[in-house]
Amino acid sequence: MYFENSEKQYIAFIGDILYSKRIESRNEVQNKLKSVIGQINNDYSEDLASKFMITLGDEFQGLLLRGRNTIQIIEKIEYEMYPVKIRFGLGIGEIRTDIIYEMPLGADGPAYYNAREMIDGLKTTGERLSGNNIKIKSNNYETDLLLNTVFSLLSVIKDGFTKRQREIVHFAFSNAAKQSDIAREFKIYQSTVNGILKSANYYQYREAMKTLEKIMGEIDRDV
Repeated sequence: MYFENSEKQYIAFIGDILYSKRIESRNEVQNKLKSVIGQINNDYSEDLASKFMITLGDEFQGLLLRGRNTIQIIEKIEYEMYPVKIRFGLGIGEIRTDIIYEMPLGADGPAYYNAREMIDGLKTTGERLSGNNIKIKSNNYETDLLLNTVFSLLSVIKDGFTKRQREIVHFAFSNAAKQSDIAREFKIYQSTVNGILKSANYYQYREAMKTLEKIMGEIDRDV
């Protein structure tokens, strides 16, 4: 077990737009974020304790009651918002107040304390320069160290993607697609797909993502 009392924990999300004040089309980006969050609420409704919503300016929050799709949610938000970068503070822990499904505001407890600590840490100069925009904290230091190390390594891989690689990697991972499926979707040769995936370090990326999914999947209040 990676988490203590995993069946009693929640996963709190706090995210925001990186360098939002430098974005010229800020209103357009905020509307895009609102749309993406709406998609998350629709596609992952069974995993939500509270819906994702924009709270303050460029910041958004959400609360998960199970972790099986945590990595998919992060990946979808990052992909849909690209080239705008999003940073995520994730907190695993209890919620000690009433929870309202329609909005995450008002809920309080260690899950949100941990998420807030992580997002605030990412806003410091040192964290920004590290290149990693995802941090997590739970009640297990060793698990946090493992997860944050994998998140950091994945950031290095993702930062090296070209636009084409990003599109194909997203499709491949989100759909568990075979090379032949990718070739049909993008109307290219399978040998081209193979070359793109290899140059993007896709198979290492996929295994790391699956490892994260397995660990986060321990959080499940329906167990």
